[in-house]
Amino acid sequence: MTRAAVTLARSRHGRWWSALSVAVSLAVLAVLAGGVSDASTLIDRIPIGIHLAALGCVLLSLLVRALRLTHIGRSCGQRVRPSCGARAHLWAEALAAVTPARTGGDPARVWVLHRDGVPPVSGAALVAGEVVGDLMVVIALALTLAVISPAVRIVSLLAAAFASVIVLTLLVASAIRRRTARDRVPRPLARLGVSRRRWRGLRLQGLKFRRTLRLVRRAPVPAQLLTLALSSLNVGARLAILPVLALPLAADYSLLRLVAWPLLFLYPGAALPFPGGGGVIEMGFAASLAADFGADELAVVLVWWRFYTHHLLAATGALAIGVSALKRRARARAAWRPDISLTSPTGRSGARRIARV
Repeated sequence: MTRAAVTLARSRHGRWWSALSVAVSLAVLAVLAGGVSDASTLIDRIPIGIHLAALGCVLLSLLVRALRLTHIGRSCGQRVRPSCGARAHLWAEALAAVTPARTGGDPARVWVLHRDGVPPVSGAALVAGEVVGDLMVVIALALTLAVISPAVRIVSLLAAAFASVIVLTLLVASAIRRRTARDRVPRPLARLGVSRRRWRGLRLQGLKFRRTLRLVRRAPVPAQLLTLALSSLNVGARLAILPVLALPLAADYSLLRLVAWPLLFLYPGAALPFPGGGGVIEMGFAASLAADFGADELAVVLVWWRFYTHHLLAATGALAIGVSALKRRARARAAWRPDISLTSPTGRSGARRIARV
């Protein structure tokens, strides 16, 4: 079997796996929503004002992430438009929803930035700066919750441990790249067929990545404080969706539980090896927060919380990808459109020349 055939088979297998996992996630959500005594309850129990507030949290998170990417790019000499940052995050949400452990999200951001003129290695450094900013806020918030409330201490410590492992992994990977900075190809890579020329190219790309990441890390203190403030707004907007939805459903809910559990679902839960969580997040939500809501209320808040934190962004990102593809196709057709001014007076094309746009 040729390499192209193997790649095609793997891509087909990945598509089927992604489709199966997303279908399982939607099926679990439908089963949990089936506990609602009346289908109209999903709409009637949440006032329109609450929906607008939850939608405002989603839009605020998207706007803050776009501005943060622009700010981080400016701090290291890269021009990133806010519209490009918003488009990058929408594409990332769409591809992360159908890839295991959301592995398609960060490459999508790098790809959109590359289309806007940012080199791939620099785009990867900007995305890494974003991730570190969010994880630092997660660690600080999780440790604060663990100190304040013993009831959510275990959950908060799990979220803090996950974020700490990711940050330490980035540091260790950077240290390993420094130690292996030599012309001789490492033995494991040589067994995989990596040539010395390819290894030198990888070293060069790694050097550019570290230089850009160093610029992000060594940004002036006011710039770092602004990045931290934007990251705090982003994390806060995402975590505020569940308490906002719970306002008309439960009068005696625990606010700390409604913050700590989504912190665990939205960040460590993103590392689950299933696209969209594969139903694990839905089942964990129903099991962990059942004491805060009744049967109908739990299904209602779960359905709308997953809609605003996952399905809405994934659908909007897929729409953005489709619109971009249609625009590219329209531009390609316009680039080879016959020039009407070159036709003869009888209406027939004389030279049949093509105008280049």
